[in-house]
Amino acid sequence: MIQTIEITDEQRDKILSISENHFNDLKSKDISPASLTKTISAFSNAVGGDLHIGIDEQDVNGIKTRVWRGFADEEEANGHIQIFEQLFPIGDYYSYTFLSNKNEAGLILQASIKKTLHIVNASNENASAKIIY
Repeated sequence: MIQTIEITDEQRDKILSISENHFNDLKSKDISPASLTKTISAFSNAVGGDLHIGIDEQDVNGIKTRVWRGFADEEEANGHIQIFEQLFPIGDYYSYTFLSNKNEAGLILQASIKKTLHIVNASNENASAKIIY
């Protein structure tokens, strides 16, 4: 079972302002679970990182803003969780948490990934998955 944690507005704002880099990535809940396995594989094979799923990026008058658009409930995230647990089981290297905020709708799925001691393949068997920004 994946724990749900309520976060403060300050913590929410910190997530929405994360710089995407080799240690952090934000993705829409609409991204395919198979595509996300590439990011998790890349974090596993590099130095680790945090992935937040349920954050949209919108362009408003040329200004990019991020918006919390989480999963309606845990069940809506089943497709993501099933492939993650199959390829990246909860344990020493992977942990998953749902984040909620009283002022936002839906749940953000946070995947925390540590560097592994072995090569980790994405769902397409590509061990050299790279994060491109």
